[in-house]
Amino acid sequence: MASGRHFCYKQGMWSSYLKDVPLMGVSKRVYPDHASGSLLELRVLFVGLLLASGLSSPSAVAGQWTANFSTLTSATYNDNPTLATDNQKGRMDFTVNRAIDGEYAKDRYRIAIVGQANVVASKDEIVNSIFAADQVRYDLNMDGEYDFDTSVIAAAFGIGFDTVQNTEFDDTGTLTSDVTKTNTSFGLSYNRELNEQWSLNFSDNVAVVSYSGGGFTGYSNNSALVGLSHAYSERLTITPSIGFSRYQPDSNLLKASNTLRLQVGGDYQLSENDSLGGAIGVLQTDGNLGWSALLNYEQEVLEGLTASASVNRDNIPSSNGNIRQSTGLDGGVTYQLTEIMRVGINAAWRISSQVGATGSADTTQLTLSPSANWTLSEKWRASFSAQNRSQKKPNSGTATSRSVTFALDYNLPLE
Repeated sequence: MASGRHFCYKQGMWSSYLKDVPLMGVSKRVYPDHASGSLLELRVLFVGLLLASGLSSPSAVAGQWTANFSTLTSATYNDNPTLATDNQKGRMDFTVNRAIDGEYAKDRYRIAIVGQANVVASKDEIVNSIFAADQVRYDLNMDGEYDFDTSVIAAAFGIGFDTVQNTEFDDTGTLTSDVTKTNTSFGLSYNRELNEQWSLNFSDNVAVVSYSGGGFTGYSNNSALVGLSHAYSERLTITPSIGFSRYQPDSNLLKASNTLRLQVGGDYQLSENDSLGGAIGVLQTDGNLGWSALLNYEQEVLEGLTASASVNRDNIPSSNGNIRQSTGLDGGVTYQLTEIMRVGINAAWRISSQVGATGSADTTQLTLSPSANWTLSEKWRASFSAQNRSQKKPNSGTATSRSVTFALDYNLPLE
């Protein structure tokens, strides 16, 4: 699970944020289909890492800066990584992940960079070479913002190269082992305070996705949203908005799809550290009327015990060459068992199908993930996790996979 760039609505403005790299986020195997075509992306990643590394020099900047370097080493066994319904084959993967992130802020502006590169090798590949081109994956994300007196403008850019076994479970559920995915994204947001209670929000997000083959269809997707926020109190903000998305598959045989949405979103501050946010609306994709919903909740219900839950229903771009309607429920708890040990469990259910499809066209997925994390010292952490996946696709049987992962993480603040 690599870090990603997203745009979200939070407390009266549309802004970009970095999704944290979780300790249990371990990459799978990557194959060499973009060995030559990815040279430019690799150079971009290298430059980004150099920029982030430059934050470690106090003489290089005059504002406030933070930076961190980490190395994660892990071992994962999965008894059916491709979620095949027959002829299942297990695999043992060993991963070395190097990541660097930094943030620089001065006066009115802020810039953040996160870059990481993984070397992944299965048990059989280690005998040959653990540094072969087909075992490398990477991810680079940058974002920044500038604060005017009454407005904020923000931009984000991301590029990643990964195997579909790490990405397509949340799309089609087709996890062909020898196919890779390249994802490039750009986002822009603008927020302007009109007065003490009202603010205007705008965001535009562009994604360009390509695959190495395997029957997957690359695409581009552009989504724009305009909203007007009203702060009813210090705790409650409501934002009605209108949005438009255009999905363009990379095939002359497939047509583009347009989606229009009307929605109302809001944030409610439950306490100083806990909040409830969500949105509900109606949308239309190529004449098919539907609805969307988003609800996120997280709260420390007891000392040391944190609970979270989310509901998400939306029409999303797909590598099948069409728009998919996806509905998902997710929930979990974590508990601080001892001073150095935290345990947790998370469960997720999702059903999806092509927009406008009829009959038995739904893909159903269920995931259960217990985990344990140890803080060994200020710089060292260890973790163990297990995962059980179950998937039922149209006109096929149910496939399951079970995996276990042990990881050791070293973090070095660059001061």
